[in-house]
Amino acid sequence: MHALTASLTWIRPPGLALTVRRWIGVLTWLVVGTSAHAQSLSLAQCSALANQLNQQMPMRADTVTSVQSVVCVQVSGVTRLTYLMEVDLPRSQIDQATLDSLRPKMLNAWCTDPQQRRLLNAVDVSYRYRDNAGHYIGVIQLSARSC
Repeated sequence: MHALTASLTWIRPPGLALTVRRWIGVLTWLVVGTSAHAQSLSLAQCSALANQLNQQMPMRADTVTSVQSVVCVQVSGVTRLTYLMEVDLPRSQIDQATLDSLRPKMLNAWCTDPQQRRLLNAVDVSYRYRDNAGHYIGVIQLSARSC
């Protein structure tokens, strides 16, 4: 699974990372503002951000992963922006343990990139993965509290 793990690190792939990160940066600035310590986004504000991002979806993240859509939900009063990811592999080749191994690198990117951190300060972020048959694989959850 070493090659698979490397191909699933969609944090900064060519093309997608710049496009999605630019959208996140612009939309975060419009919705949250320029403060590094932004207030939490309401579900309505997060949904507006998700709607803007969804205009670019689906989008290829890497050779085996694509972002299908983005949704916002509220869990225990906390707004969460969720990326719905699809992996072009059978579930037998990827599992939650593989996703767990990606979390530290993803968290580092979200915590250290100023645009991503500004959004992470305003909402929790999660990535929900499914295989190419539509079966649930697992989830990676990130929050500013974890930085």
